[in-house]
Amino acid sequence: MFVFRNFFSIVVFFITIVFVSACADNDSDIVNGVIMYDSSKIYPKLDVKLSDLADVSFIPLGGEDSINFLTYSVSITKNIYIDSTIIIVGDCSPSKDILSKSTKSIYFFQPSGKFIRSAGIWNKYPHSGKSYIFMSVLPLQEKVVTHTAFYEPGSMVAFSFNGEYEYLTELDKGYMSSVLNDKLVLYDRLYKYKKDPSFNIGRALSVYDLREGFFNDFKDLNPGDEELDSGIEPGFGMYSTSFRTYITSFRTDVVYALDTNYNITPVFKSVYKNPEHPDDHNIVYPLIETDEYILFCNRMDFQSEKAERYKYGIWIFLKSEQKIYQISDMGYMKVFAEMSSTYSEYSKKLLEGEIFVNNYNRTQNSDILVSVLDIDFLKENMDLLPEQLRPIVQTKTTGDNPVLMVMRFGKSLKEQL
Repeated sequence: MFVFRNFFSIVVFFITIVFVSACADNDSDIVNGVIMYDSSKIYPKLDVKLSDLADVSFIPLGGEDSINFLTYSVSITKNIYIDSTIIIVGDCSPSKDILSKSTKSIYFFQPSGKFIRSAGIWNKYPHSGKSYIFMSVLPLQEKVVTHTAFYEPGSMVAFSFNGEYEYLTELDKGYMSSVLNDKLVLYDRLYKYKKDPSFNIGRALSVYDLREGFFNDFKDLNPGDEELDSGIEPGFGMYSTSFRTYITSFRTDVVYALDTNYNITPVFKSVYKNPEHPDDHNIVYPLIETDEYILFCNRMDFQSEKAERYKYGIWIFLKSEQKIYQISDMGYMKVFAEMSSTYSEYSKKLLEGEIFVNNYNRTQNSDILVSVLDIDFLKENMDLLPEQLRPIVQTKTTGDNPVLMVMRFGKSLKEQL
């Protein structure tokens, strides 16, 4: 009798374990090792402030009349690198009046924001265009690399941290770029347009060493919807940590990752369960990864009517729980890239401590997001500024270089959870 009861208890125990495990699996947002982001799902809200995730500081960028880049453009934030010894800002889309001055395109600052030097004269380097699409920083080699083309073959130009032009390499295709193992990870968008069925720019993914050239080539990744004739937003499709590079292709549902052993695996899958719009793509952009979480945003083609069907938000995947939570609801995705007032509202939310970040806030650093704050905007919102920033802004005038709001992530969420 005792043996039977003991056996019965063991059976009940194992049934309970299986049941709990099954429930846990059903509650998880991971399916076959891939994080599933469902646009139609209402995720639980995680009530955290910016200060719970990041340390915030402000760096006023100095300069002289001859080197002010004067560009209050969100597109430069991906082209910012910050460490304890140097700040590098790449202004990849200067205004026409600046172009006429043959201004430099890469700016070097001290950690305090004091101007050091500039490099890269427009119309000279790179030789194939007036501007570059994006840049990559290799800190161990103290190199800044700019890429000039995206839709067709172009050039890759390297500068030292001393601002010296070093060399130019011709490419056979246009690239996005990121840095892993102090090497460039290059990704080609691979679209075949309906208007030109023969158009094919080759392999999707490769790794390039500045000293050794190309040394790895990979199986093509899913290029997305080939019937759509618009490609990836330059520079916004890749994010590197110290142990992997995420690769997001605009208008595809899968985010891949390349690890330090150069293995490729899918990490995110976006789904949208609407039978009336089966071809919609809602893209995931990883923003920050720590040991505890992955912070990401979603995105739709904001030049399309599809944007009206999606809400734009900031989400966090907690690794310990294997679940997605919503952090911020940023409204419906409209053509906010051309609406400075919208960006002003985002900047105000950040100054108020809310987590209103997106792929425009990314930098060359794996743990830093940046908001570029225009001087006029700051003067109009003095009541929102921290005490240490107000006297600095009062000394600035219209046309001065902006202030960087630096958000360094890495704080533990254990206390909040």
